[in-house]
Amino acid sequence: MSQTDNKQIDKANFQQEEYQNIEQQQDGQINYKQENDQKDGKNPMNIKIPKINDIKQQQQISKNENNIDISFRNITYKVEIEKKNQKTGKPEKQNRVILDNLSGVCKAGEITAIMGASGAGKTSLLNILCKRIVNGNKIKLEGKIQANYFQYHYDNFNDFASYIMQDDRLIDTLTVKETLMFAAKLKIQGEKQQQEVVNHIIRYLKLDKCQDNIIGGRTIKGISGGERKRVSIAIELVNDPQVMFLDEPTSGLDSFTAFLVINQLKQMAREHNRTIVFTIHQPSSDIWTLFDRFMLLVRGKFIYQGNGGQSVIDHFSKLNLHCPIDSNPADFLMSICHKENKANVENYPKYFENYDRNLKHLLRARAGQTIILSILISLLYYQLPDGQDDPNNIQQIQDFAGFLFIQTVVFVMMSMLPVILTFPQERGVFLKEENSKMYTIGAYFVGRTIIEIPFLIVFPIIQSIIQFYMVGLTQTAGIFFKYLLANIFIGFCGNSMGILIGSLFSDPKIASAMMPLIMLPLMQFSGLFGNRNDMWDGLSWIEYLSPFKYGFDAQMHNEFQESYFQPNPIEAFDLNIGYWWSCILLVLMFILYRFISFVSMNLLKSRLQ
Repeated sequence: MSQTDNKQIDKANFQQEEYQNIEQQQDGQINYKQENDQKDGKNPMNIKIPKINDIKQQQQISKNENNIDISFRNITYKVEIEKKNQKTGKPEKQNRVILDNLSGVCKAGEITAIMGASGAGKTSLLNILCKRIVNGNKIKLEGKIQANYFQYHYDNFNDFASYIMQDDRLIDTLTVKETLMFAAKLKIQGEKQQQEVVNHIIRYLKLDKCQDNIIGGRTIKGISGGERKRVSIAIELVNDPQVMFLDEPTSGLDSFTAFLVINQLKQMAREHNRTIVFTIHQPSSDIWTLFDRFMLLVRGKFIYQGNGGQSVIDHFSKLNLHCPIDSNPADFLMSICHKENKANVENYPKYFENYDRNLKHLLRARAGQTIILSILISLLYYQLPDGQDDPNNIQQIQDFAGFLFIQTVVFVMMSMLPVILTFPQERGVFLKEENSKMYTIGAYFVGRTIIEIPFLIVFPIIQSIIQFYMVGLTQTAGIFFKYLLANIFIGFCGNSMGILIGSLFSDPKIASAMMPLIMLPLMQFSGLFGNRNDMWDGLSWIEYLSPFKYGFDAQMHNEFQESYFQPNPIEAFDLNIGYWWSCILLVLMFILYRFISFVSMNLLKSRLQ
């Protein structure tokens, strides 16, 4: 942004359209009545909270009598973290500010939308209003939260309010009506009243057509995403709360279904004078028009808090930030937030605060796995004879060849499996972030390669040292370092193969199931199981794609270039590539597999877009 725009943003930053003097508001004044009904001890906050189990009684209650407005003043939320001191290298405790001095009001009969970029503090604010975040050892929370001028706590929050989480956690095998009846039995006395309330809610939320359908889940086909969200809302309506908090109620829904959900919430607010507050990431233009009140968060502070709709556009227009006529106002505001939010760059080093701890844990686990596996393999082939005593012993030649092939397979698999199990899951996240222009495909592949290099070098060194001396390979420095270098190249190649397989399949289970189908033909053409000249020419091209062939060839040339065995194992297995050419081809295959993966991800990105 230009310097002028930055100044305008700074001017707008954290201004609040109202609440500096809540009592003087003209539009929708908050009714702070103190009801002296503490005699029965059920309402210590003096809020008139309806306990409605009868439909007729519910319809007779006056709207003005049930107003519950949620107000908050000077909310500051800090979390204690440990950060390494760059000078001393020792961890120091610091407070990270999540929310900074927020004040606002959520009125009865209106829906209030809290919007902001990821990490702005939307969910944190919602959780604080729901009393799900309290002061603790590493949490410092300041400010006041009130319902009609009376502070409330977690213990009495459910007396007048409900909280609906982002994830619709429902029993897959129950029907919609069974789910609501179960909730009603827990909250309402009397079977007749339970049935009346459930039927009323089903009609009100338009769940009639699916009331006898099972909820369903990942493995069971059931109701749609919009219907699941309405069922989650219906469960909370059984208790007839006057205040409702929802975390991302449109998450995972298409634009039309999301509009229906928000429109239903607006009707609930208007018809029953409820206070409804929810977070939302990036609403459509149709949903935007439904907001009665709007709060926009940037880095834990409000840059707007007040009436929704055109009032928001007018506010930013006064600051020379004009929303294009044909643009979605929510998209326009999000673009302002992203341009202003420099935390993505300024706080980037903070992402590495736990790097040392996680790296040590991962290294320790992988090192243990490598050491145990290396010892087991070495014990199977412990101190193989070099052929000096019996140069014509074919069994000893087969033992050496078997070990060099097995260790080649192990290096490929050890480098491949972690990638196959994790990359398909990362792929979806990567494509989402790439589509948001957070980074490019090339940057992702380069970054991933840099991260994996230490693992692809350290563990082959450990495994090579153990196996080289326990198996009894030719004990010279030159042979050892060439043995180690070839193993490192084999691991690099296996890692690239894992990324290639992972990029082709979105499910780790499918990728794992396809791995034997891909690996077995490549192993067959490694040179150990038969002479290529004796195999069908139509499949001979497979050997040129096999890292097992080049790894096995390199290790056989390294170990038996000068050998006591007769005939020489290199000639017996018809291995004619040579050590250095095999290493070069392993590096080229590493690059080739990476390139194919890169092209595959580009094609997938284009198809998704």
